[in-house]
Amino acid sequence: MMNNNIEVLTNASSFSFEELIHVAQRDNNSKRQFLLVNGKQGKHLPTDATQTLALFEQLGELAKRFYDRRQTVVIGFAETATAIGAAVAQVLGAKTVYLQTTRETLKDSINLLDFQEEHSHAVNQRLYCCQPQRWLAEAEVILLVEDEISTGQTILNLVAELRKLPYLRKQVQFAVLSLVNGLNEASLSKLSAAGIMCHYLLKLAYDSAWNPYPDLIAESTMMPLLEEKPSFVYKEIAGKVNSRSGCVIGVYHEAVLNLAQTVKAYLLQAPIPETILVLGTEELMYPAIITAQLLQNTLKATVKTHATTRSPIKISSQTADYPIINGCHLTSLYDPLRTTFVYNLTAYEQVVILFDSDEDSQKGLEELADCLHQFGCRQILALRWVTT
Repeated sequence: MMNNNIEVLTNASSFSFEELIHVAQRDNNSKRQFLLVNGKQGKHLPTDATQTLALFEQLGELAKRFYDRRQTVVIGFAETATAIGAAVAQVLGAKTVYLQTTRETLKDSINLLDFQEEHSHAVNQRLYCCQPQRWLAEAEVILLVEDEISTGQTILNLVAELRKLPYLRKQVQFAVLSLVNGLNEASLSKLSAAGIMCHYLLKLAYDSAWNPYPDLIAESTMMPLLEEKPSFVYKEIAGKVNSRSGCVIGVYHEAVLNLAQTVKAYLLQAPIPETILVLGTEELMYPAIITAQLLQNTLKATVKTHATTRSPIKISSQTADYPIINGCHLTSLYDPLRTTFVYNLTAYEQVVILFDSDEDSQKGLEELADCLHQFGCRQILALRWVTT
């Protein structure tokens, strides 16, 4: 682990730095060469859902220390912090309003604003809210939740747009809550000057221009298609609550639990597989993590969870301690013109894919099934979560 180039200033979590932080190389991103990959987040790397939720809940308890009993709206950032934001909102209480930013276009919801995530591979973000003049007008605190803050510019961009909303209280408190805070003193000063509080579990110091793997030879993400197909079942499950348009977290969490119970009931119709992967897709991470935890707690099986991602990361199985050892690039289940990725697969007896796209996802599902089969996964259950 390249700990010499990262100084750990604070670690208020129950996990070690080595458990949480792994360094990978970004692919085709000149804005920053490296990516901090969280080993417990359930995004790029397979993880135990109970540990993932424990980490998120520790962040939520930190927020509760400061904002308990205040009318709080939680906003999770797409795509990697959507599950973190939901878990934080759940800790704050069932009546907490949860919004998430999104890179998707919603046809039947109110688009409050657009803003830029300037350092990202996909810079354009949107914020929708189905009841803005009720939820946001009543907010005493707007809590922005991220996995990592490196410059703070995205936060400043969103807060600047939110402050333009005519019904927002002038005295509303903005705060940012993150698993990792890598802000330097200049960036911290900018947030402070804008009246934005910062809370975090890990405070790290690093050089943003650092190139950790100057000689890394990336391996291909292309996987050959196989003639033999794995067992593949597609089903739709009703009861979706769309966090992209905003929701009360208790309502959303209950819908996610119902989804998880439906997945369990389906798996109980056959002999229980010994190994299960619950794979989320892009912004849809929280339902996968909750489902994986329920299956882990109630079935005699080893269950892991992570998700597909829009983040292009270089792959190397030959570089010592390098975290991303294999992967596939795929057609998105949400946009046939978008490329997504899935990393660090292995053989599972059963894979459950959770997605909630309104689009035709056939090509993406076929490619993802081929990819999973290439790594030895034999049974694939693709579940599309729908409203009705």
